[in-house]
Amino acid sequence: MLGLFAFLYAVLHVLAFLQFILGWSDLWATFTKRPYIIAGAVAFLCLVPLAITSPVSAMRWLGPYWKRLHKLIYLAVVVAWVHFLWQARSDLGEMVIYGLLIGDFVRGARLLVRLVQPGSL
Repeated sequence: MLGLFAFLYAVLHVLAFLQFILGWSDLWATFTKRPYIIAGAVAFLCLVPLAITSPVSAMRWLGPYWKRLHKLIYLAVVVAWVHFLWQARSDLGEMVIYGLLIGDFVRGARLLVRLVQPGSL
């Protein structure tokens, strides 16, 4: 459920960007002028298959491939952090702190999975 809330936030973020910042016009020029938008788009596109395959029926249908597909979240988090880092104008301190927290969270989650299910990673 947390992943679907993250996807909802990403959808709202993209829609707000398109409506309020960009105004739905000249999308290509925005992509070429601001590379951090490309990173954000890649992170968003990584989240789409994860949201689609979140229901239990998709888990059953994909079988063991579901876990492999959902490891795409690691790429999405890193690229979203790069998106956040690239848009910084001057102070990178906040972005570095978020990056360290993301790294700690990923390491903690992987350690927790190893403790709960030995041999799963």
